[in-house]
Amino acid sequence: MNGTTVADDRVAPARHRGASRVWWRAAHLRAPILIAGMVIVGLVIVTAVAAPMLATSDPIEQDLSVALKPPFWHEDGSLSHPLGTDHLGRDVYSRVVYGARISLTISVLAALLGAAVGVAAGLAAGYRGGRLDLVIMRIVDLNLAFPLILLALAVVALLGANLRNLVIVMAITTWMIYARVVRGVSLTLREQEFIQAVRA
Repeated sequence: MNGTTVADDRVAPARHRGASRVWWRAAHLRAPILIAGMVIVGLVIVTAVAAPMLATSDPIEQDLSVALKPPFWHEDGSLSHPLGTDHLGRDVYSRVVYGARISLTISVLAALLGAAVGVAAGLAAGYRGGRLDLVIMRIVDLNLAFPLILLALAVVALLGANLRNLVIVMAITTWMIYARVVRGVSLTLREQEFIQAVRA
């Protein structure tokens, strides 16, 4: 009995490694864009986390004496400002590196907020049904009827452009997707026997 248990414990990691290897090979052969996207996202995450170590200078420090310096591969460029400087003398490379932090923060917070609202709305619509389902789905349809860019611009114009409002805008334009998917799953599960037993 113990021998069988040990054998199963040894086989399980091997199966896991085999499945991972098969998935990676299939993704590499059939979806090179997926691999490229994963690499790009990984680089953005690493850049955002290691921004203080990767930046060559303070991203907000101004020095008009070096304003509008060209990138290092030009004749007047230098490695102290690899991508040159802007009109206020701020290092463009450092601003790009630190900008990755802001972009990643907005993306993660917006995804979490949109998912939280969408999942809650989808669960409520699918489980309760009736008028609540009708109201939530009509709100979803109304949001989907407007172009997302137009809706985002309208909200930004109304609330102003700052980090909090950008997160809210992105969440507003994505929560409907989660709500539709979760509602469909909820409608399916609601008819299962174990759910009926709990509700009985």
